[in-house]
Amino acid sequence: MENFLLGKGAIKVGFTTLETLKGGPPGSDIKYVLPEAQSAISYALPLNRELIRPYLKKEPNSRYNHEKDRFDLTMKAYDISKEVAELLRRKDFEAFPVMSNFKYRKELEDWKYELPPDISLRYLAVRGGVGLFGWSGNLGLKGYGPNLELGAIVTSAKLKPTDPLPESESFCNQCKVCVKVCALRTFDNQEEVEIKIGGYTFTHAKKIDKGRCHLVCGGYSGLDITGEWSTWSPGRYEQPKTKREALESLIRAQKNWFKLPKRDDFKSYDYKEIEEKHEVPFIGNKTVKLGDYLIFTCGHCQIVCWGNPKETNENYRLLQNSGCVVQKEDGTIVVLPPEEAKKTFDALDPEHRKLYH
Repeated sequence: MENFLLGKGAIKVGFTTLETLKGGPPGSDIKYVLPEAQSAISYALPLNRELIRPYLKKEPNSRYNHEKDRFDLTMKAYDISKEVAELLRRKDFEAFPVMSNFKYRKELEDWKYELPPDISLRYLAVRGGVGLFGWSGNLGLKGYGPNLELGAIVTSAKLKPTDPLPESESFCNQCKVCVKVCALRTFDNQEEVEIKIGGYTFTHAKKIDKGRCHLVCGGYSGLDITGEWSTWSPGRYEQPKTKREALESLIRAQKNWFKLPKRDDFKSYDYKEIEEKHEVPFIGNKTVKLGDYLIFTCGHCQIVCWGNPKETNENYRLLQNSGCVVQKEDGTIVVLPPEEAKKTFDALDPEHRKLYH
């Protein structure tokens, strides 16, 4: 299986078992998706770095180009996992291909806020030696940083497990640029959390509040708290100080979302065999097609870090000088220097302007 996955473009492959995942968080429970599960196969695919810096600089068409690369890689990982699952079934094993997004444990009371995955690809991968956590909690490798897409297959086959990577192989030097590139500062600068899986302990930064991440990576807000740069989102929500404030902002943001004009750089996607409808958190029974809802505007904590201090600092510099996004009443997206962007935003029609904060 390892050679098959490497031949499909994987740069690292790992294996975990019930024993090596023992004692892990709920997201590492492979029996959740396959009661007969004995093992899991994890692997990593690389994002196209040539598309990252134009995206950070906010060059024309760069948002769509990077978004397409990311979404195509997501679907590639899922397609590869389905291929592996089929190969295992032909050998009379049960197998479940894990989707890398959009699948949540909906039986949990707070699932719409926490968005707990059915299986955490990061937990399988870190325990199986596919990569290590950086400060942000993104999983990465030397030479790549966290510029990766993960995939996994859960199976009834009893496979030989692989060990976690030693800390000497970490790509992260704890520069904590990942803290600075989150517009609403999701990650704590000092406090860590511990994840214990199969006798090993892994650490990464504590998330102050997932609501901050939902607002920024969900595309609702993009202006950095310094006001000096933004993501590709034109939203200008204030940094929430409490979970309640984050929840209130999310409810307002998602209601506003459906009133916004369609962006002039918007493209829809065909998600093929995954769920055609996705329940949007906090809006009751509201459902939308995935391809008509998702617009990738951030991901900075994953793509600014290249696992090399010099390159990472250059990416941060490019982002800081990239300007701020404003969306005009006709849907046009413009990128302007921060002071000019504020003047342009303040000059918008008040009814249009209130949709962004």
